[in-house]
Amino acid sequence: PVVTHGGSVFSRRLRWVPLRSQGGAHPFLVCFTAQDSSGTTSSSSNVIVPHKQSHGCIAVLLERCRYAVRPGETMQDIAAFYQTNWIQLWALNTDIVDPDGVLMEGSIVAIGHTYQVAEGDVIDWVVRKFGSSKAQILANNHDVAQYSADSIGTGQSVCLIPNSCSTHL
Repeated sequence: PVVTHGGSVFSRRLRWVPLRSQGGAHPFLVCFTAQDSSGTTSSSSNVIVPHKQSHGCIAVLLERCRYAVRPGETMQDIAAFYQTNWIQLWALNTDIVDPDGVLMEGSIVAIGHTYQVAEGDVIDWVVRKFGSSKAQILANNHDVAQYSADSIGTGQSVCLIPNSCSTHL
């Protein structure tokens, strides 16, 4: 937003890029300090009033199973990071016309399916059912990895990237 005050124009922009592994977790608290770089100066250019600082925090909720494309990335790049193939990603993102091209920075790409944990589900069973791996489930669900590597709560949503070629079912 642009704010005018006494003929001066001020604008503020905050950019935060989460780690790929942070998707779908509880809200992240992103805190920052903003500093006024003008100050009040005397005729000899000495600063009389020091720079003003403001502190703030913003809660950011990252949607589970979604990824914001970074500069220059393709479906193949994203698939390689998430240990899947670009065809599975393309099937989840039917709006992408050219799966071989560079994707638009900032566009949102689905990387998997959201699964609602049923009563009695344990990670090992979910791994077998969807042909995934425990490491992959923990990597794609920051909150699960943060609290317990072995259990998932009934009703909890988890991001799964199924292996459609798995024979573990």
